[in-house]
Amino acid sequence: MGAISSIRVLGSDSLAVFEYNESFRWPSEVFRFDTRSGVPASIYRDQLRVSDCALFPGPRAFLAAVEPPASSIRFPFPGKVRILTSTNWDVWTEMKVDYKANARSLIMAGPDADHQWVATDTGMILHLIP
Repeated sequence: MGAISSIRVLGSDSLAVFEYNESFRWPSEVFRFDTRSGVPASIYRDQLRVSDCALFPGPRAFLAAVEPPASSIRFPFPGKVRILTSTNWDVWTEMKVDYKANARSLIMAGPDADHQWVATDTGMILHLIP
């Protein structure tokens, strides 16, 4: 079973992050929805636990994720912060993140793709530099 943890809408495009329970192979999955057709498409699914996303014209998108510790997908301990970006919904590139950045969940905010900030539940605030 899954639950939506984040949704972002921009015009006719939207991104939704689903977090799954322990019975699923993947800890989370990101879907793109075209509001004109209503058809969802899975655009990211991996072992990273995605907790938030950001969407901008272009298309330009960011995913804020945590790499779970090797012991478990569901974990009480913080994991390494990973930020991914894409300009085509298919290829996701990892951005450089401070090696000390650890979290269990993340929140993204910013006015445009060049000015993004990420807050961690461990008290760290990161400025993304494209």
